[in-house]
Amino acid sequence: MSAYIPAFITGTLHVIAAGPVAKSIMPNMWSSPVLAELNNNFKLRGASWGEQWQGQASEKKYLSKYPEHPGKISIEQRLEEEQSLNNLLAARYKDEEASYFFFTMNYLLKAMGAAMVSKAFSTGTQTYKLIEATLHGVCGNLSGANYLFSQQAARSERNQSTNILTPTRKIFSAKAEELQSLLDDIENNLKKSESNPRHDTRDLTHHLLIKAQQQVQNELKIATLQASWLGLLRHELSINFAHGSRLDTIAEIVGRSISLLPLSIINEVTSNWRNSSDPWLVFIGHALPAAILTMPPGLTARPLYIGAIRSALQMMCTIYENYSVPMGNHGSTPDDSDYFNTNWRGNPVKKDEETLL
Repeated sequence: MSAYIPAFITGTLHVIAAGPVAKSIMPNMWSSPVLAELNNNFKLRGASWGEQWQGQASEKKYLSKYPEHPGKISIEQRLEEEQSLNNLLAARYKDEEASYFFFTMNYLLKAMGAAMVSKAFSTGTQTYKLIEATLHGVCGNLSGANYLFSQQAARSERNQSTNILTPTRKIFSAKAEELQSLLDDIENNLKKSESNPRHDTRDLTHHLLIKAQQQVQNELKIATLQASWLGLLRHELSINFAHGSRLDTIAEIVGRSISLLPLSIINEVTSNWRNSSDPWLVFIGHALPAAILTMPPGLTARPLYIGAIRSALQMMCTIYENYSVPMGNHGSTPDDSDYFNTNWRGNPVKKDEETLL
């Protein structure tokens, strides 16, 4: 069992850290409309299962894909607006998964190098173990750079993709100062309103000021964090489990970990081959895991694992919400502290559109 733990550790670390790290060092990035639409499609399918389970598939409580559409529509109508799942999977493969073959290519080069010095590697000394680990790290970093370049190039060719600049600490600092000034103005107006002898607690303006105060306080807290040392990285790490994102993160972690399990199995089977003095066994011992890493059921099957898990989680959310919110009252705003309530009403959220990895 211990041989398979690295798959879950690697999957978890990649989901939580890879995107924030890349975003914090890249001056700009391309958004991924395909990732956003596919993730939303899986949520729609999960919601559909939940609504059908409870016989509410025709209740109108979802927003249309098209902003000009008046009112709300049923989950059945919302699904009819979507592209076919096969088209979305094919588009995601082209943009996101195809570039993983850089890992296979570079690890195959490492396999050839290891085979050429198989007798030295078979001694199993600490020196050669260190050399192998170094080669593995170099190939991994090179593959990651190749992957990121290819992924961003593919995303840039999408009509709906936008180039998002990464603000500097100076920009975040200026934003924090602007928000602090705005907050001071709002608080001053609130004090004037509350000190007025004719103040009416039912006054709509007073409620709007309180709401604006809470919103600006939250934005100021984020901008202050982003303006600090490694602030952007720390902020991006924190939003992985923020309200509305945590279920996506859970699905990504489990799905990616499952996609790495075949690699763990093959690594365990071929471990003795890599320590052999036979160059062919050494080559196969390195090459086979390199191939399994990307080909199905490896990383290229990742969208299916993640999608199935995300759909199941959304089904649970929908069933839970239907139990907790009376029929016909789905226009009300859910409590943000509720773990299963994501405030999602049928369309991609901002985090989906800015997903990097």
